[in-house]
Amino acid sequence: MQGLSINTFELENKMFPIVYGGDAPNTKGGFSPSQSRFCETNSLDKNLVKGKIVLCDEAVLATGAVGTIMADTESSDVAFSFPLPNSCLSLNDDRKVKDYYNSSRYFPKSLPLFTKYDIASQPDLTAPGADILAAWSEASTVTGIEGDTRVVPYNIISGTLSMKFETNPDAEFAYGAGHINPARAINPGLVYDAGEVDYLNFLCGQGYSSASLRLVTGDNSSCSQATSIPAWYLNWRSKSVITRLFPRTVTNVGSPVSTYKAIVNTPTGLKIEVIPNVHSFESLGQKKFFSVEVTAEMDGSIISGSFVWYDGVHRVRSPVVAYVSS
Repeated sequence: MQGLSINTFELENKMFPIVYGGDAPNTKGGFSPSQSRFCETNSLDKNLVKGKIVLCDEAVLATGAVGTIMADTESSDVAFSFPLPNSCLSLNDDRKVKDYYNSSRYFPKSLPLFTKYDIASQPDLTAPGADILAAWSEASTVTGIEGDTRVVPYNIISGTLSMKFETNPDAEFAYGAGHINPARAINPGLVYDAGEVDYLNFLCGQGYSSASLRLVTGDNSSCSQATSIPAWYLNWRSKSVITRLFPRTVTNVGSPVSTYKAIVNTPTGLKIEVIPNVHSFESLGQKKFFSVEVTAEMDGSIISGSFVWYDGVHRVRSPVVAYVSS
């Protein structure tokens, strides 16, 4: 049978004894079998689980164990990292393992625990963004759980599952423009082209000192009043305040000779004015400047709309969000 998890461990396909967490409670620590079956921190007797695979009913923090097996009742299509080798089985397979374990208490039982996981070779092109291979801060371990000493430059994470509003108050802004259309992405028509200097000026405008900026750039870049720009000046397609004038630049990467018109889509209470609302291009790489004036009259805390540059073929959409912080 095959389980699901993200493992970086190599057990060389060896056989290990298996023990049920409920049969190895840390009684000296005041834990009962009804608690140790979940394999929570300190609930297991280290001497009873040492060198063994622990069969857990839920959590997998079996300190001293070789690995763990558990039933996964929630995420059959998403894998997670654990601080030790783990296999998340379906309820049906988990029941088979427990039946095997309970078949005879008088015969030694052992199982191999394989730790191969190969679904991380391709990033998702669409939501929910499960099991994404992404850069990872080496200031943290793979799981961030106490006892995990693995440090890696890349990790496999699930973007949607990490966006919990309780821990990410900005999660309500975490929406995209819909499913990616690869064919259109190759030929977008217009792009909001922001270079290194734009982002450096943005960081300066966010209050970065020259010393802090150099930690990001690795060179002798510096911040001054001349290089600092407000956050809303960054040449990015999204906007997210109530009343503001946003300067923007688009670059023609589509047809050399083309004309784009701005089509505005807004709900009641939100006004978006694109100035000018028509741009004519005569060559590839040509840039055009415009401003977006946003005015919002809101009953709630958030309201959103958009505008689209359209030349009859290409649609370049920019979302606009007005928000009142609590």
